[in-house]
Parts: sequence; C-alpha cells; structure tokens
Amino acid sequence: MHCICRGLAVILVFVCVPSVVSAQDNTLPDPLSIEDAIALASALHPLLSASAAEQSLAAAELQRLRAADDARLDLALEGRWIDPPDNALRTTNNDSYARLTLQKQLHDFGRTRAGVDAAEADLAARELQYQDGLLQQKLQIIRRFFDVLLADLEYARDNEAMAVAFINQDRAQDRNELGQVSDIDLLEAQSNYQQVRIQRHASEARQRSSRALLAQALNRPESLSSELVLPDLVDNSDALPDYGQLLAEALENNARLKAARSLVAAAQRRIDASRASWRPVLSAEIEAAEYERQTSSRYPVEAGLILEIPLYQGERVKADVARDRARLQQLQAGLLRLEYDIRQDVLETWQAIQRLQAQRQQAEVFTEYRELALDRSRARYELDLETNFGDSLVGQSEARLFAARVEFELALARTRLSILTGKSYSRLLGVEDDQAAEASGG
Repeated sequence: MHCICRGLAVILVFVCVPSVVSAQDNTLPDPLSIEDAIALASALHPLLSASAAEQSLAAAELQRLRAADDARLDLALEGRWIDPPDNALRTTNNDSYARLTLQKQLHDFGRTRAGVDAAEADLAARELQYQDGLLQQKLQIIRRFFDVLLADLEYARDNEAMAVAFINQDRAQDRNELGQVSDIDLLEAQSNYQQVRIQRHASEARQRSSRALLAQALNRPESLSSELVLPDLVDNSDALPDYGQLLAEALENNARLKAARSLVAAAQRRIDASRASWRPVLSAEIEAAEYERQTSSRYPVEAGLILEIPLYQGERVKADVARDRARLQQLQAGLLRLEYDIRQDVLETWQAIQRLQAQRQQAEVFTEYRELALDRSRARYELDLETNFGDSLVGQSEARLFAARVEFELALARTRLSILTGKSYSRLLGVEDDQAAEASGG
C-alpha cells in the first residue's frame, strides 16, 4: 500500500482549491492535520453542550441530597413592642429578642442514603453519556475530515477529465472544419465536454461544502481550512479478533450500555427512596436566646431531641413507588433494546472491516495497474502511437480516489469499533480517548 499512500500525498499537495478561502481570520492550523482537528473537540460544541448540562444538573442534585442532613444554624432577630396587661409581672413594652438555633438531622433510617445512591448512579450515567458523546463528536470530525480529502481527490479527477474532454472537443472541431469528422461526432464531443464540465463544477462545490461541514464539526463555522494533511492510517493493516471476543468487549465496556445500566440502578434506588419516606427522622436542636422581657417560660439555653414519626400518608407512598417502578420498567426495556442494537452494530462493523480489508488488495492492484497503464500510454504517446494519454491520467486519478475511499472507510469502521468496544482498535482517537475508554471500562 506504500505506492497508494505516496500517490495520494502527491495528488493532495498539488490539487487546486481556488474557491475556498477563510472567512475573516482563520483560527484553524494550516495545513490542518487530523490530530489537530480531533484535539479541537470540546464541550462547547452544541452537540455536547446539552450532555454537559445534564451532567452538571446530576452533580448539583447529588450535592443537594448529600447536604440534606447537614447542620443548620439560624439567627432570628425580632424587635417587638407590646402592651402588657395591668396584672403582668413586668410591664415593659419592649419584647424584642435574639435567638440562635442549631439543628442537625441525626438519623433518617435510610431515607437520605437511598436518595444519594440514586443520584450517584444517575451522575455516573451522565458522565458516561458525556464521554460517549465526546467520542461520537470526534468520530464525526474524522468523517468530515475524510470527506474533505475525498472532495479534493474528486476535484482533481474531474479537473483532469475536463481538460481531456476539452482537448477532444478542440480536436474534433479542427477535424470537422477539415471534413474529417461529421457534425454529429463534433456535437458528441461537445456534449461530453459539457457533461464533464458540469461534473467538475459539482466537485468544486463539494470542496467548499465539505470544508463548511468540517468547520461546523470543529465548532468553528467561520474558519475553512484550505489545506489538509493526509493522515497515516497505520491501524488499517492490523488484524482483528473474532466476532465473539468483540461482542463480549462491547457488552462489558460500551459507554452507552454502561450509562443505561447506571440509569437502571438509579431507578431501583429511587424506588427504595420512595419506600423509605414513611420512616422516622431523628434530629437534635440547640437554641440560645437573649430576651429583653423575661418570663417564666423563656430560657436562655434549650436543647432537645426530636423524633418525627409519619403515622398516615394516604396513598402518596404507594403512588410514588408505582411511578418509580414504571420508570424502571421503561429503562430496563431501553437497556434491552440498546443491547440488541450494540450486538448488531458490532457485527456489521466487524463485517465491514473484513470486506474493506479485502478491498484494499483490490485497490492496490487497481492502482498499480493504472500506474503501469499510464507509463505505457506515456511511452506510446511520445512515439505518436496513440492519443489517449489524457484518459490514462484520469484513470490514475480514479484509482487514487478509489484507494483513498477504501482507506478512509476502513479507518472510520475501526474507529467505530473502538467506540463500540471501549478498546483501542484505532489510534485516531488519541491518548485522550484512551482515558475515555478507561472511564467506559476499557
């Protein structure tokens, strides 16, 4: 495959992109490598910001529940004027006071613990969902990056084809004026030129649109990259385990599956929390006060233990438990459907990799054939034995495009497999995503 990569590098260096310019100030590296592009993935992208917000909400809810039994210290200051009765022991009108109260929940017999357990499981799920979303965003960046490279190769092919069609049209025009070619043959050559010309304009438009989609994937819609660096896809030749091993890795390590399981665990804990709402709560309270008007029922310091026992709550607890059970059933059904989807995704991705690895051999042979055919056409052209040297150039560009498409599709499939299994079957995701894979259990 060395000849394929060398050929791709040559065509990408010399491809002309006249219509693509950066809007305003280009903040992207130029030339842009795939490693630089992947490193730009962040939570600021709209596709990830919602997931980041859900993670923050889950963290805030966990913090709130953990603080439910924290001590509470309150200071009450009240200025009061009263008109005491004539038989009162103290006839002062000033009944102001200052009161300092410390309250602390000592034990709620599992209420708080069940809620905290549910919130911890929910936060773990949101963190896994965010990590999976980040990996999906990077996969999208890789896909858009490859689309730009393919658009450049398509433009190079169609640009060469248009040049060949123009020469054929011009030659047919000259021969028609000499009476060597009929009018219908001239019109056929002109029609072919116009058709290839339109195809070349479409390829040029794809160059611009593919760069715009890449800029959006990078969350920099105002910055279009004019030149991209061809990546070294070293993983494409690596062997893969059998389907059974890959499936076992996916069912154990897949971030979406682990997130769904955490949501199920959180729902189970919420049922426990709802059931625990009938349990008593034991609290302690200490109060220190200073009163302007002293009475026999007022004390400077008070302390006590308070045991609150719910005696009757109607159908509220039963309704809450029924609601939480229904949510649990929904999540369990979603988890089962997700497992089915993961199984199918792993199978289809594994089969695609096998097909593309075989297709690489086809691309290598096809590219070598086109290069030898170009050498032969060049030699025969120099000897004036044939005039279709331009067609051979177009054929070589077509071979490079076919080889690049196979390489890029294979790299994408291996990256999808890395995300599905939580294992490193593609190094495109980089070191950061090895850490994400560890967070997914990889």
